[in-house]
Amino acid sequence: MSGSATRDGTEKLLHRWRAARAAAGGLPAYEDLVLGNLGRMASRAALVGGPPERPHLLWIGEAFEAWLGRAGAGLALDDLPGGLAQSLREIVGDVLAGAEPVRAPCARVSGGVAYTTGMLGLPLATGRNERLVLLCLSGETARTNLLKTLFRSTRQGMVAATALRDAGGAVQDFRVLALNAAAATMLRATVETAQWQRLTTLLPHLRGSATLERLVAALAGTTSSFEGPIRGPTAACCTCASRSRRSASCSASPSPISAT
Repeated sequence: MSGSATRDGTEKLLHRWRAARAAAGGLPAYEDLVLGNLGRMASRAALVGGPPERPHLLWIGEAFEAWLGRAGAGLALDDLPGGLAQSLREIVGDVLAGAEPVRAPCARVSGGVAYTTGMLGLPLATGRNERLVLLCLSGETARTNLLKTLFRSTRQGMVAATALRDAGGAVQDFRVLALNAAAATMLRATVETAQWQRLTTLLPHLRGSATLERLVAALAGTTSSFEGPIRGPTAACCTCASRSRRSASCSASPSPISAT
């Protein structure tokens, strides 16, 4: 039993569901488990019913609705945004297919951030021989910045840099705002020592080079792919793109320079 499940009340609710099933000799009735019996869990719960091929939310608690990010009562699961439709359809489908409680993570994506919350699904019966599913939020919501995760984990070197201009507005250099471990390795530096450095301090041979000119061109909105030297017997196949007139991002994959 997890501490979060104990604190949010889902473990206690699951215990009551099992006791009700034992007493009924089958699925607990909606009227016995839910009506007037959810207490504080009512805010974190939602009831799903309707045709199995298109289930919808019959009612929804305040905290559950806030988690959805929109009014949900009467809404079909297929019409939910941000990946929620698939996650909730799978949980509801597993609950109905097995006639057993299901715990599963439920994820949605918004603004480049993944929000993952535990979900408890409980099958219920009604006097009209309908099958319902009670959904309950379980635990805290974990937030994962997908762009930051990809930036940190990819083997491709990635650098975000801002342009440094002279008094006339001409770009003279770039300052590294952020880089991942792969880029630091290619620069023979660490993330900490390379961040905030001028690009030509890290790569002195770039001064006056065609590679630097291509980086400058990216500020005008030109996305380009090219190969340029880094250090030693290593080149980088680079893709550069503009983020604004002041900054650009560059991704690079190392490749050996053949001696000729």
